[in-house]
Amino acid sequence: MIKHLFLSIFLFLVGSYTTNSEANNLKKFSINFIEEKSSAEEFRHMKKIYDPMIEKNDKRFIKTESYLKVNNKTYINNLNDNESMKIHDYYGYWKPLNKDIITVSSYEDSEVKIQDNKNNTITLQGIPYINKAKTHFTTFYLDYEGSKSIIDLYKINHDHIEHNFCFETEKWIIWDLVWNDNILYIKVTDTIWNEKGSFSTDYKYKKLIIEKLN
Repeated sequence: MIKHLFLSIFLFLVGSYTTNSEANNLKKFSINFIEEKSSAEEFRHMKKIYDPMIEKNDKRFIKTESYLKVNNKTYINNLNDNESMKIHDYYGYWKPLNKDIITVSSYEDSEVKIQDNKNNTITLQGIPYINKAKTHFTTFYLDYEGSKSIIDLYKINHDHIEHNFCFETEKWIIWDLVWNDNILYIKVTDTIWNEKGSFSTDYKYKKLIIEKLN
């Protein structure tokens, strides 16, 4: 599976596209979404006012070509252009959880590590996007082989992170998002590739209203 790292999100659509399995997940976590149309103008406005609560802090890391050091933990880079390649970069300091975000790029994969001040780490599949209340965040990434988006939802309890669920959808390919209160604004296409074999740019804009989020 080839994953491509993008800014993160979760979503779910109820209606004619929901399978029995998906409906069970929805019921289990008591989460419902209402889909409404949006526009490029609305999306740009919401993106402009959205605060991801992530800041670049040059004092929190040291980076060279061969390694990245965050606090007292060192990540070694492998620059070979083959399956052993692994490159670490500092993405930013995540203020709500007092953690550092590190991106890891490999030959056919990408992931994100979240490191606390004790150098403990957890691994995510995408950059975290947090809601305004600081109670939940989401990540998402693309499965190129399956032409689908993979979405993870996490709950925040103080500085503890709890994974709520993982959902896969082939309905939309997600390229960008913003989160405002209980509404997700998403920029999507129907497919990853266009007829010429390049990334699709036939963007559509939607908003998903979250009816209930536990």
